[in-house]
Amino acid sequence: MFLTACGGEPKHIKSPIDIMIKEMGNEPVYDIVLYDLEDNSGLFSSDYKHQYKIIKEKDSLMINNAGEELVQKIPYTITTPWYKVSKSFFKSHADNMGMVIASKDSTGKISKIPAPLGYSRYVGNSRYGHWGGGTWHFFSNYLFMRAMFGGGMFYRNNYNTYNSSYRGRQAYYGKTTTGSPKYGTKSSAMQKRINSGTSKYRSGSRYRSSGSSRSRGGGFGK
Repeated sequence: MFLTACGGEPKHIKSPIDIMIKEMGNEPVYDIVLYDLEDNSGLFSSDYKHQYKIIKEKDSLMINNAGEELVQKIPYTITTPWYKVSKSFFKSHADNMGMVIASKDSTGKISKIPAPLGYSRYVGNSRYGHWGGGTWHFFSNYLFMRAMFGGGMFYRNNYNTYNSSYRGRQAYYGKTTTGSPKYGTKSSAMQKRINSGTSKYRSGSRYRSSGSSRSRGGGFGK
């Protein structure tokens, strides 16, 4: 789709993110999610790979509570093939599985600062849902988005911390009541994927959990 995913490794491997951003220049908005990682490097080889999910939007005719027909922007996902990445690029994103690592907003601004899935455009947006009891609730027409974004709960204190202190500035991984990151590779959801074998990221990878969460506290989820 964007790159040749296999074959011999060139001397310089261009970032798939940069290539996808260029290819999607005409898209009004998108999120690029780091869906999975694979480290097949060895003593005499260097083989690092990423797989992504791209969230785009399409027009869809919907009926509101008053029975009126409305055209709404509905997100949908595209899963990419596996792409070779450089060792440095792989290492820099070792903590970001399941997170948005590049996005374009409605103003055309592009960000490469990792963010929790759903936070950049949908959670906290009154077009798609509302806050209640400290958690985010998607409207019935958009309930599918909860599964699209991992099926977990979105807590208002986590979102408020991200929105006020991290958005557009630095990666946000949040915290759970146990002190572990709520988002990214070290989160319980991603660790479950890794340990169950549904991810290709080996549990013994040199770059698994290689860095700090870089969160300055954040809110607490469950």
